[in-house]
Amino acid sequence: MLSDVVCTVPALDLKATEKSDYVRELEVEKTRLDGQRRVVDHHADLLLSYAKGLTGEHVKPDDMADFLEKFLTIGAKNVENIRDIEKRAVDIDEKLKKEREEPTEKVDGSIKRKAKVKLVINAEDDHEAEISLTYRESK
Repeated sequence: MLSDVVCTVPALDLKATEKSDYVRELEVEKTRLDGQRRVVDHHADLLLSYAKGLTGEHVKPDDMADFLEKFLTIGAKNVENIRDIEKRAVDIDEKLKKEREEPTEKVDGSIKRKAKVKLVINAEDDHEAEISLTYRESK
């Protein structure tokens, strides 16, 4: 005979100032993207400075045409890299916003997987018993 059931679910143990592992991972990725953006910007600044320093008296016309072609190619690649970095940064910002509004620990129920159920069963004699546990998540 089942005489008692106790279910304990640990409280979410994140203080207001603490961050979940997921938030920390997102912030690390965002910092990495910011660093990549600075490198791409610096690359573009150096290329532009070099281009401004070129004059017709120091460069042959064929070399100038080759440089301009490379300048446009590199510039287009920089613009593409910046667009990709900004897109990924926006995605991370959206994930961080969503995480702050409703933390994953609550959304995915991972904290509930740490729940403990204690059953007290009374029997007159020792024998094997088959026990099945079914639970339903309430909102």
